[in-house]
Amino acid sequence: MQIAVFGATGRVGSQILAQAVEASMTVRAFVRPASAASLSAGVEVVRAELTDDEAIARCVEGVDAVLSALGPRSNTADQPPLFASAVERITARMSDAGVRRFVAISGAGTLLEDERPDFGRRVVRGVMKVVARHVLECKRREADVILATELDWVIVRPPRIVDGAPTGRSQPSLDRPRSTKVTTGDVAEFMLRCAREDEWVREAPFIAGP
Repeated sequence: MQIAVFGATGRVGSQILAQAVEASMTVRAFVRPASAASLSAGVEVVRAELTDDEAIARCVEGVDAVLSALGPRSNTADQPPLFASAVERITARMSDAGVRRFVAISGAGTLLEDERPDFGRRVVRGVMKVVARHVLECKRREADVILATELDWVIVRPPRIVDGAPTGRSQPSLDRPRSTKVTTGDVAEFMLRCAREDEWVREAPFIAGP
């Protein structure tokens, strides 16, 4: 299987690369020019800005799935339009190339269309609106872009992400997160599963630790 990964040098993205290489996948990583992060051996690198349509097209050409671990770098008003534009460019170039599967990380606080959250999620969203309003808006706008496409998308919604290897005990769910945190390794493992399998296509599952 051949995949392209955006946000490849972040906490979840680096786990995706490591696990994909270990699983003998062919991996292409989109990396910003200023990044000094070291990547797993055997990963093909496309180094460019997220505004470079030609580079994005090169990155997604011929792959079986695209995984986005992109996330805002700060809780500032410039981030939502920046990342919504990036996801719009990526999904458009995927459509041009005939690539169908798109797996993107979001957050447990992200609401989709007519979704009605339970009390716990309402509380979490209330807190996020105070302390991370622009991050929440960033993920909402990304989701709006994805939902408007005809791709075979999966929007993965973790709660608080902590550093750690995959536990093998994470739990996906469509109604609510089963716990308050999940490791970077478990999120990456689930995103790769969603890239390979059809179970969660055009769904937005939560993924949380045991």
